[in-house]
Amino acid sequence: MTAALNAWSALRGATQREFATGDPGALELYAYCERFSYVAGEVVRLFVHSTFPRVNVEVTCDSRRGEIVFERLHVPAKVQPTDAEAYATGCRWSDPVSIPVAREWPSGV
Repeated sequence: MTAALNAWSALRGATQREFATGDPGALELYAYCERFSYVAGEVVRLFVHSTFPRVNVEVTCDSRRGEIVFERLHVPAKVQPTDAEAYATGCRWSDPVSIPVAREWPSGV
Protein backbone atom coordinates (compact mmCIF):
# COMPACT_ATOMS: atom_id res chain seq x y z
CA MET A 1 0.00 0.00 0.00
CA THR A 2 1.37 3.44 -0.91
CA ALA A 3 0.89 6.57 1.16
CA ALA A 4 -1.80 8.95 -0.04
CA LEU A 5 -0.62 12.16 -1.62
CA ASN A 6 -1.93 15.21 0.22
CA ALA A 7 -0.87 18.80 0.82
CA TRP A 8 1.53 17.77 3.58
CA SER A 9 3.27 14.99 1.70
CA ALA A 10 3.98 17.35 -1.22
CA LEU A 11 6.33 19.48 0.93
CA ARG A 12 9.50 17.82 2.17
CA GLY A 13 9.71 18.25 5.95
CA ALA A 14 6.10 19.39 6.39
CA THR A 15 3.70 17.52 8.65
CA GLN A 16 -0.04 17.64 9.23
CA ARG A 17 -1.03 19.66 12.29
CA GLU A 18 -4.38 21.00 13.41
CA PHE A 19 -2.99 24.19 14.97
CA ALA A 20 -0.10 26.54 14.31
CA THR A 21 2.93 25.66 16.43
CA GLY A 22 4.29 29.15 17.00
CA ASP A 23 7.67 27.88 15.82
CA PRO A 24 8.99 30.35 13.19
CA GLY A 25 11.28 27.60 11.84
CA ALA A 26 8.36 25.28 11.01
CA LEU A 27 6.82 25.15 7.53
CA GLU A 28 3.32 26.46 8.20
CA LEU A 29 0.47 27.76 6.10
CA TYR A 30 -3.06 27.93 7.48
CA ALA A 31 -5.98 29.85 6.01
CA TYR A 32 -9.70 30.17 6.62
CA CYS A 33 -12.62 32.28 5.49
CA GLU A 34 -15.62 33.38 7.52
CA ARG A 35 -18.26 31.30 5.74
CA PHE A 36 -18.55 28.14 3.64
CA SER A 37 -20.54 29.71 0.82
CA TYR A 38 -20.60 33.03 -1.05
CA VAL A 39 -22.65 34.42 -3.93
CA ALA A 40 -21.59 36.55 -6.88
CA GLY A 41 -20.83 40.12 -5.88
CA GLU A 42 -19.76 39.27 -2.33
CA VAL A 43 -16.17 39.47 -1.07
CA VAL A 44 -14.44 36.50 0.56
CA ARG A 45 -12.09 37.53 3.35
CA LEU A 46 -9.34 34.91 3.54
CA PHE A 47 -7.34 35.01 6.76
CA VAL A 48 -3.80 33.61 6.49
CA HIS A 49 -1.16 32.46 8.98
CA SER A 50 2.20 31.55 7.49
CA THR A 51 5.84 31.27 8.44
CA PHE A 52 6.56 32.31 4.85
CA PRO A 53 6.66 36.12 4.32
CA ARG A 54 4.68 35.87 1.07
CA VAL A 55 2.23 33.31 -0.31
CA ASN A 56 0.30 32.76 -3.53
CA VAL A 57 -3.49 32.56 -3.32
CA GLU A 58 -5.42 30.58 -5.91
CA VAL A 59 -9.15 29.84 -6.06
CA THR A 60 -10.09 26.88 -8.22
CA CYS A 61 -13.63 25.95 -9.23
CA ASP A 62 -14.20 22.49 -7.79
CA SER A 63 -15.26 20.72 -10.97
CA ARG A 64 -13.89 18.22 -13.46
CA ARG A 65 -12.00 20.96 -15.28
CA GLY A 66 -10.58 22.54 -12.13
CA GLU A 67 -10.77 26.05 -13.59
CA ILE A 68 -8.69 28.71 -11.80
CA VAL A 69 -11.02 31.67 -11.21
CA PHE A 70 -8.78 33.87 -9.03
CA GLU A 71 -5.06 34.19 -8.48
CA ARG A 72 -2.96 36.66 -6.54
CA LEU A 73 0.80 36.19 -6.26
CA HIS A 74 3.22 37.27 -3.53
CA VAL A 75 0.56 38.16 -0.96
CA PRO A 76 2.15 39.39 2.29
CA ALA A 77 1.69 36.84 5.10
CA LYS A 78 2.77 36.59 8.70
CA VAL A 79 2.72 34.40 11.78
CA GLN A 80 -0.55 35.03 13.62
CA PRO A 81 -1.10 34.18 17.29
CA THR A 82 -3.63 31.36 17.66
CA ASP A 83 -5.44 30.69 20.94
CA ALA A 84 -5.91 27.09 22.06
CA GLU A 85 -9.67 27.81 22.06
CA ALA A 86 -9.68 29.02 18.43
CA TYR A 87 -11.94 26.13 17.39
CA ALA A 88 -14.70 27.66 19.55
CA THR A 89 -13.89 31.38 19.61
CA GLY A 90 -12.28 31.90 16.19
CA CYS A 91 -8.71 32.74 15.33
CA ARG A 92 -9.20 36.52 15.23
CA TRP A 93 -6.38 36.86 12.71
CA SER A 94 -5.76 40.21 11.04
CA ASP A 95 -5.11 41.46 7.52
CA PRO A 96 -7.40 39.28 5.40
CA VAL A 97 -6.91 38.82 1.66
CA SER A 98 -10.00 40.18 -0.13
CA ILE A 99 -11.27 37.96 -2.94
CA PRO A 100 -14.19 39.41 -4.93
CA VAL A 101 -16.60 36.72 -6.14
CA ALA A 102 -17.09 37.56 -9.82
CA ARG A 103 -20.49 37.16 -11.45
CA GLU A 104 -18.97 34.97 -14.20
CA TRP A 105 -17.67 32.37 -11.74
CA PRO A 106 -19.55 29.09 -12.13
CA SER A 107 -21.97 28.32 -9.33
CA GLY A 108 -21.09 25.55 -6.92
CA VAL A 109 -24.76 24.58 -6.58
